[in-house]
Amino acid sequence: MSNGWSLFFAMAGLIVNGVGIGFIAIQVTLARNAEKRELTRGRKESTTDAYGSTQEHRAALRKELPDDWDKAEVAAFLARIDSGDVAAVTALKEYLGHLETLSVGVASGVYDIEVMDTLCGPRLINAVKHYRPFIEARSKEIEYEGYCAELLWLSKELQRKNFSRSPYVPLAERTRRSRPAIAEGPS
Repeated sequence: MSNGWSLFFAMAGLIVNGVGIGFIAIQVTLARNAEKRELTRGRKESTTDAYGSTQEHRAALRKELPDDWDKAEVAAFLARIDSGDVAAVTALKEYLGHLETLSVGVASGVYDIEVMDTLCGPRLINAVKHYRPFIEARSKEIEYEGYCAELLWLSKELQRKNFSRSPYVPLAERTRRSRPAIAEGPS
């Protein structure tokens, strides 16, 4: 009879150990998921902080640059560049450098691509569309194929993913599926 009890206790011990290991596996999975959510939240926060911190710089650049949506203004500005206007060239290089910096942040995973799209995606796409000839000429001039490479990549990626265009869906609604519901405050 003692062999029967020994077998019973051995089986019970195995079951308890199995349940314990299962519990640990669940805890590890939950911790990993929480870490991923926190990293994503941090990346989104970094994106808005970085973009917000450049507001004055962008405002100063816009005094020198045409509106990205005004084709006539852009054409006149490009004509100034073609005629050798140093101030226009300097302003455009500064603007493209700013957009390249943001693009490097997205490409390296520091910034969130959907948040960046919401903040400035259409502007970034328009800038590349309008200034691609300048980017290509500048790349040849300085003999560096990587000039604004991340900006060109991000523009193409934003167009390919079409996050917020046709029809526009607010970021909160696009990301709501991947996060828990926000509790409503007191009425």
